[in-house]
Amino acid sequence: MLIKIIGVTAVALQLLFGYSFNANAADVVTQERSQITIGEVHTIHSEVLGEGRELQIYIPPNYENNTKVYPVIYTFDGEFVFQTLVSIVEHKSSRDLMPESIVVGIPSNTGKRLDIALPLSTTADGEAHFGGKTDDYLTFLNDEVFPYIEEKYRTASHRTIIGMSPTVGPVYESFWNRPDMFQANIALAADLHMFLPNGENIIDKIIEKAKENNRPNMKLYISRGGLDTIANQEVAESYNQLVELLVATDTGSTDVMVDVLEGQDHYGSAMPALYNAFEFIYPKEQWRPDYIAIREGKDPAGDIKTFYGNLSRQYGYEIVPIEKGFWMGLTLAGTGRYLSRQQDASKTVAWYEMAINYYPNSVWLNSSLVTAYDNNGQLDKAIKIAEQTVALAEQQNHLYISAFKEELEALQAQ
Repeated sequence: MLIKIIGVTAVALQLLFGYSFNANAADVVTQERSQITIGEVHTIHSEVLGEGRELQIYIPPNYENNTKVYPVIYTFDGEFVFQTLVSIVEHKSSRDLMPESIVVGIPSNTGKRLDIALPLSTTADGEAHFGGKTDDYLTFLNDEVFPYIEEKYRTASHRTIIGMSPTVGPVYESFWNRPDMFQANIALAADLHMFLPNGENIIDKIIEKAKENNRPNMKLYISRGGLDTIANQEVAESYNQLVELLVATDTGSTDVMVDVLEGQDHYGSAMPALYNAFEFIYPKEQWRPDYIAIREGKDPAGDIKTFYGNLSRQYGYEIVPIEKGFWMGLTLAGTGRYLSRQQDASKTVAWYEMAINYYPNSVWLNSSLVTAYDNNGQLDKAIKIAEQTVALAEQQNHLYISAFKEELEALQAQ
């Protein structure tokens, strides 16, 4: 379906730096302004919904300097969730606790938030007072948003959907009836004690679908603020009931986590719930390799490739190790530095050759391979990669381009 782009703007935070010079009574004050930009807002026209809809889009910082694909996280209530979600994704991915991801926020820019909800009632024969267009919003995602994002960006086949309170509707609906759309489903501040129009209870529907054979591997995270369970006994009982049923049920290829966040209110639970949700989707013990053991092994480069090959098969798309993290040694760059300090030239060369296969446009990894080749007596290869490093540094307007040029000249002079 053709999507018309109405406009693109930047999502930015203003950062003000002030400098004072108290030389005399007539102080001179210089102020410089810059922006912290976390993404863009794209406005598209939806034929499915019959209106223009905003998409808030975040791309990982190193996106332009590599060739890997990225999983995509789609969240409703973007006006409330988007910035928090981006912060959590950046924090966890920089510590190698989840993959770097593209984030797409869908704000309620048309004032129709309640349309997204399932038409629920508090009794089996009750009447819903809002909602009912949940399936339209899933069609909007599937037929219009997915093609738009996947044409513009390098996306992996792994998708996550997030909804909160009324916008949990598409999370439940996709989990029940369109299980191929998302591999991870996050339902924040979710109702469990309500009934669908056919009289079926939400809990029964979750258990029914989780028990089905031949469903794809997926994860469903459901949370509620603890203060909600104190204020409403039905909410508390429904969460306890679902936990009890899950313990007694073989859910096969579906993993379900139920999370009540003590001391948190309805919407205030979003941040801790999202953090917990991603720990559930990407368990630390599965996601982060044991770099300490790997770097002491006989073939560190081969071991890390084996680890990520197995992880990729588990999640269904090519996952690669992170290049670097925030002051973190357990990364490609950090482990390379460790191997270099151990003065094992052959291991170091093999490590950086493997690393630049993952990140061919990384100036630092290419520069490190130059040093490794030089230390291993492979001058011709060192010069070739040094030339490549200079070219990349020029393309990226790198801060240390002069140092890379000096390194190349020194190698050529040998």
